[in-house]
Amino acid sequence: MSRALVVCPFCGVEVVRARFCTSCGNPLPRVSDLDGSTAALPPVTPVDSVPGVLMPASDASSPPIPDFGVTIEDVDQRALSVLLAKAELQVIDRDLDELIRQIQATRQALSLKNADRAVLTARAGTLKEILDRTKSRRAELMSIKGPLTIETVLSELASEESKLSKLEQLEGSVDPQVYKEQHGTLITSIKKLRKELKSAAKDAREWLKGMSKKEKELRREASRLDARYKIGDISTKVFEESKSKVDRSIDVVEGGQRALEAILSMAERK
Repeated sequence: MSRALVVCPFCGVEVVRARFCTSCGNPLPRVSDLDGSTAALPPVTPVDSVPGVLMPASDASSPPIPDFGVTIEDVDQRALSVLLAKAELQVIDRDLDELIRQIQATRQALSLKNADRAVLTARAGTLKEILDRTKSRRAELMSIKGPLTIETVLSELASEESKLSKLEQLEGSVDPQVYKEQHGTLITSIKKLRKELKSAAKDAREWLKGMSKKEKELRREASRLDARYKIGDISTKVFEESKSKVDRSIDVVEGGQRALEAILSMAERK
């Protein structure tokens, strides 16, 4: 029996009607259950979009710093947690997309006439457990918010430069003494902020060195695991589990580097 088709409002691809798009993983328009065979499967919660984490915190209290499985010398731990949380959130979003695709595939497999329902239902339960753990980690990471010093300085500098530009457009239309006072105040503020930005950029470059060093160490560890596995020093299970953790750490550290490099690039254009 043919299945009804629907056009996904997110990616525009025509797919089989279900709870989630098999092309992009986003939830499809709500429909009634496809058939009774999927009733035993656990529900899937749609994944919200992830806001940026390099934003001011909503309150003064600072949540505990999550364990990222890596330590980097000479980097402020709170600043590092902001960078790595942003990077790991991107990895987690990728993981969640894949989990949703796997759960959707399992649902579709259960609708087949000759489906092994016991095996597929067990797999769906396992996927649901992984999904819950991943979403819990995502919530933990999203609590790590706050601007880096270099971002704060960049924001304040942009604000002062904007004020200066507006003031200079008013030259000749305001009292000369008032103009001189305001102009002098803004110039002094901008000079101070540029000095602070230079110092913050220097710190950021040092952080990048530490992160680059850590990335090399992780890649060396990945190579070491590969060598130990090939000579039979560790089992396939130990190799796959250990390699997966190291690869994930590399992804997170690289993501933190990219985020910091982007901020540093803006600072260097000032």
